[in-house]
Amino acid sequence: MAQLTIEIPDPLAGYLETQVSSGHSPSVSEFVQRVLRTHREREAIEEKVLAADMANESAEVTPAFFESLRAVVSKASPSH
Repeated sequence: MAQLTIEIPDPLAGYLETQVSSGHSPSVSEFVQRVLRTHREREAIEEKVLAADMANESAEVTPAFFESLRAVVSKASPSH
């Protein structure tokens, strides 16, 4: 696993520390990894939606629609 050093503004550092101290995440590293995975998943979903739109496919956009996209993305993306 790669190790990175980044600089972030104090308010964001405080937010990260609060997430850990409040029990929302076991560590800053785990929290950042989760945020990045979520971001990657959202990008993949957006790409699928745009591809469907460009192909003139019509689909009702409902929570079930997004859940089906998440399932597709989960199968295609590595978990970490």
